[in-house]
Amino acid sequence: MQYIYPGYLWGLLFAATPIIIYILLRRRKQEIPWGASYLLRLTLASRRKSSLWKQYLVLAMRCAILALITWLISEPFKGANEESAVPALPANPVHRVILVDHSASMSVTDKDGSRKGRMRLVLNALLGSQRHADRTSLIPLISPEDPVLLAEGKQTPEAIESIVRRIDPQEGTLQLRRSLSRAVSSLTQTPDAVSEVYILSDFPGELSAELQKIAWFAEAVKGMNIRVAAVSMTQGESPPNIGLLSLTLGSDLVIRHIPVTLYATVANYSSQEATARFEVNGESVQAATKLVELQPGEEKKIITEVTFTSGGVHTLTATVSPSRLPSSSNASLSIEVKEELNIWLLVDPPDPTEADALDEAEFLRRATNAGASPLKIEEIEMVQLSHDIPDHVDVILLAGPRVITPALQEPLSRFVRRGGGLVIFMSPRADTSFYNPNLSDLMPAKLMALARETVTPENFWSAKAKATSELTLLTEFNDSHNGEVEAARFYNYLRSEPEEGAQVLFELEDGQPLLIHLAVGRGHTYLFTSSLGISWCSMPVRRTYIPFLHRLLNMAARGRGFVRNLHAGDTFISKWPDSGAVTLTPPDRKASGLETVNANSIAFVVATGMQQRGIYTLHNDGARQSFTITGNPPEADLRSLKPEEMKRLGELLGSPIYPDWLSAVQALGPSHESDRLWPWLLLAVLGIYAIEAWFVRQL
Repeated sequence: MQYIYPGYLWGLLFAATPIIIYILLRRRKQEIPWGASYLLRLTLASRRKSSLWKQYLVLAMRCAILALITWLISEPFKGANEESAVPALPANPVHRVILVDHSASMSVTDKDGSRKGRMRLVLNALLGSQRHADRTSLIPLISPEDPVLLAEGKQTPEAIESIVRRIDPQEGTLQLRRSLSRAVSSLTQTPDAVSEVYILSDFPGELSAELQKIAWFAEAVKGMNIRVAAVSMTQGESPPNIGLLSLTLGSDLVIRHIPVTLYATVANYSSQEATARFEVNGESVQAATKLVELQPGEEKKIITEVTFTSGGVHTLTATVSPSRLPSSSNASLSIEVKEELNIWLLVDPPDPTEADALDEAEFLRRATNAGASPLKIEEIEMVQLSHDIPDHVDVILLAGPRVITPALQEPLSRFVRRGGGLVIFMSPRADTSFYNPNLSDLMPAKLMALARETVTPENFWSAKAKATSELTLLTEFNDSHNGEVEAARFYNYLRSEPEEGAQVLFELEDGQPLLIHLAVGRGHTYLFTSSLGISWCSMPVRRTYIPFLHRLLNMAARGRGFVRNLHAGDTFISKWPDSGAVTLTPPDRKASGLETVNANSIAFVVATGMQQRGIYTLHNDGARQSFTITGNPPEADLRSLKPEEMKRLGELLGSPIYPDWLSAVQALGPSHESDRLWPWLLLAVLGIYAIEAWFVRQL
């Protein structure tokens, strides 16, 4: 039972007025004895028992009359549920445009049901109240360019169910401006009809970007005399919801048995404190779980170390809970794992004039010679770099040689552009007059003078990852890491001036670059302006030295693989073992066929036009590969717009944002054509009054 004026129900208290009057008047009676009064008492005593129940009956009828009058004034109406009521229809035909939110967040279920379920009840009510001359247009808020669902004339329950069933939640961002434009355009096609616009949504926080785009709509509403009702489908506080915003290993290519760091960013998109459970699973990776406490609206970075135990192309998946949106609760990466990393090392021999002198690569040499290291280091002479470099070489490491000859530039440039990695360290013996001109196409920065002419243990700098760097792959070695680079001491370095397009990844405390990156073709060049050995820094004697070099060499070698984590719309290219047809299976499992492309007797597979987030699989009878389309989910925050933004949206729409459908119906004026109760209440009042009047005369 619902009421148009529920406040009048307080009038039911006045139904007790006849009882109160009866009690008060009864107490005011005063008996005066007189001579023959005993004869009257005998007569009244005989009649009292038979008339007392009649008095009580009259009293009850008078109370019932007052209660029914109060109930009548509150105007009750009956419906199957709260959402079954609809606004009153005008006398003329009406054209309703309903903007329907079918985003993923509408599938969320709370204690009172799902947002989608509440919206469907509203749609059923609106379509069910439609008359023969009326018309309804349904426009989706995510993709307003899709065909409009039209409902003309009186609708049968089967037709209504068919229309409502076609509105299923999907991933996407609300396009409110475009939806409102199409709504106005649709209403102009029926100038003789009364115009109404209903917006059914949970009004997610992502809509804040749309507010500045719809300032025109309020004027259009006034000019066309459109009645607007925006109704929220949410109820109460947002349930606990953790979103996984980003996931990266920093490289699509890693080396077997070399630990790498996985970075994830999670956020608490609910109005209450929550504990996030972060889990990592994947092929040839040991599962890992972490728990993180998050305050409402808080974001945190989770750092997890992972190690792949077998080669090939593998998939890594991370999930976070509790989460109400599947699209924002998980993310995947496709990783190519190499069995080993082949490195050519060029280093000058130690100074023979110094006793027990060590060359710049001695600490690296000792670390990789211990056990079965996946880093296969081959020491070479400079003349080998003046010829074509073999394809099996992944990275060339220049450990501060004094001289770089002009003959090296062309072979090294060709090697890097084809996907090879070049890592350059400086040393006290390096002569910058050879590096700048002879590696001009590859150097990430122009080398200048030494920071100090002499090295003293008392004078040193510290380093840190540059906060503004787009490539944050080395932040695990910052102050949050056990055995961090920041704790290392740098006694000297070469000042440098980064080239255009280069990225400074680490810098010293005086602001000078320490590690600089430059992409050249498919390959990558890294310049470390201090030393690989202990001549200018203390890094080799710290625990972070080998993990740091592993990460650096791995990053340099990533051009040897193909990019496997792409953005929507990017093109995926990879070698394929044979020619012929290849099957591409996207996340929605709707497979399609591709043909390989041959170039220089090598087969390649090329896939274009991918938009869905998730893992794609390529396979035929003899091979299988995967790649991933990454990106933030279109919806993560289950909370609606902030109160001030909700108020602003209401002003722009020319309608308040009603907290529920019943509030909107009451504000717009409910229709009672099918559920009126006042005629029956009035009939009951008149009937009881007639009975009471007749009965009183018989007393």
